[in-house]
Amino acid sequence: MKNTKVLSLVVVLVFALSMMLTACGTSEVTPSATATPTATPTPTAATPTPAPVDTTVAKPERIDVTLTGYFGDSLDNTESKKNYMDWMTEQYGINFKIHYPARNNYTEVINLAVAAQDLDGLVGLFTPQENREWMANGLIYPLTDFLADNDTYNTIFPESWKETYTFDGELWGIARGDDGNPSMFTRSIRGDWLAALGLQRPTTVWELYEASYQFTYNDPDGNGIDDTYGMTSRTAWLMQDLFQAFDARLNHVGDAQPIWNPNTNTWEDSMIKPEMVECLELLQKMATENVMDKEAFVHSSSVARGKVQSGYYGGLFYWDSWTQSFESSVKQNFPDAWMDGIYALKGNITVNINQYGIGQGAPYAMTVTTPEPKETVNWYMDIFFGTAAGLFQGKYGIQGDFIGEGMFTLSGNKVYLNYFLKDGVVTGWGSPSIAGGHPDYAVGIVYEVIYNSPDVAWNEATTLRVNSGLQQRKAWFDEALAWGGIYILPESLKEPTSDKYLQISSDISAASQEAISKSMISEVSVADALAKYRQTAKTLGVKEVLDLANAEIGATTTQTY
Repeated sequence: MKNTKVLSLVVVLVFALSMMLTACGTSEVTPSATATPTATPTPTAATPTPAPVDTTVAKPERIDVTLTGYFGDSLDNTESKKNYMDWMTEQYGINFKIHYPARNNYTEVINLAVAAQDLDGLVGLFTPQENREWMANGLIYPLTDFLADNDTYNTIFPESWKETYTFDGELWGIARGDDGNPSMFTRSIRGDWLAALGLQRPTTVWELYEASYQFTYNDPDGNGIDDTYGMTSRTAWLMQDLFQAFDARLNHVGDAQPIWNPNTNTWEDSMIKPEMVECLELLQKMATENVMDKEAFVHSSSVARGKVQSGYYGGLFYWDSWTQSFESSVKQNFPDAWMDGIYALKGNITVNINQYGIGQGAPYAMTVTTPEPKETVNWYMDIFFGTAAGLFQGKYGIQGDFIGEGMFTLSGNKVYLNYFLKDGVVTGWGSPSIAGGHPDYAVGIVYEVIYNSPDVAWNEATTLRVNSGLQQRKAWFDEALAWGGIYILPESLKEPTSDKYLQISSDISAASQEAISKSMISEVSVADALAKYRQTAKTLGVKEVLDLANAEIGATTTQTY
């Protein structure tokens, strides 16, 4: 079912949109004359035997995949982008077309394109909610029947991945995949600054405030200059641990939406809890004292990361895999610097504070304009998940027959990631990121990853650094799990699933974000900000969302507006 109103609004953009998708994503791509894309050489590669595909379904003429992060952003590694499509086309006899709109407007581009019926094939979305919205609007195919006889899907594809993207008894999305390791955020914090100031690693939200205050005012780097800052963020998304500590919980993407509370087994609205008042009062205090970056609600995630990497900010709440990257960047200017990680801060609650998930990857949905839907989804499934070689081709790129060839080389249970020298610097190809991983082929567990370049010292140092980072994150995870600070958040409890929620979720997000940001920078008082939110939520009908969500799990809420 098509939304004719939406179509009428976008029809004038169809031509421009078509050009945007084409210019950013096929093997005939011509880089913009005004852009300066990052070029890479052609990898030295033999012609390896492609990963076997065991399917009785006819081969499609072409497979279209739309995603972000394909060999970097849209203008990165342009030669790698084209070479990979050409190589896959040659290997499998299927015309591979990868479309890669820029990350900063990716969602807008694909939403306009699918509404205009100008988007074919598998399209990478970010959340189950987006997958469900496209389903509800009749934009995508159910995949259950298409994959009913697919051995890879039936025997290899994890059941939990299927369940996540199954709505109303039908499969509507395919997980991009993951190695199955715990996935979560951590508070990366300057361990060397803590040590210099005689502080222990914070265990509570108030200890974090104290550390951040001293980071700002007590010259933790000892240079005698007032040039350090406590912490930075990007909106509430990158300060989730502060909210969770107060039991004013945010959802899995750091949004103040209706959320399931594991300690009460109810869905609740954190914005109208007394704990939210406490949390926002602390944030306001931190912003007033310049302990919290006041630009948190106006700058991007990349800017927030860059501030930590500069060596002048004390920390950030971000993906745990970044802690080591932050440390490596800071060390370039401050060789003695090091980062610590905090998976959960105690506050009003002391157990089940921060959430984690078992990685499975964001969904691909298949648009209803796809010419050969059954053939497309079966061959995608068998190529990228049927074998380890196929998965690594989707994860790392062009495969070589011998060590050092291609973007990666597979030898037994060892995966060699091949790099080259560019102006004397070890440089990578980027990666297609079409597939994310699979527990049966997990890198670092089932398959050993070895970094391979002409620089032997770099190979050894990088392999050691990456492996030590994995061990460090595991130690932090085990520690937090042992004292009960973290809990697994089931996919089915990440967001409400009612149509009512889908209708108003963006409005809830806007209202809560406004209350948090304006109160933090003292544009309005905490009381006035939350009063305005409460009135908006009452008008929107958030109580109905809570009632429907709680009814699904046999619970009730006492919250009122």
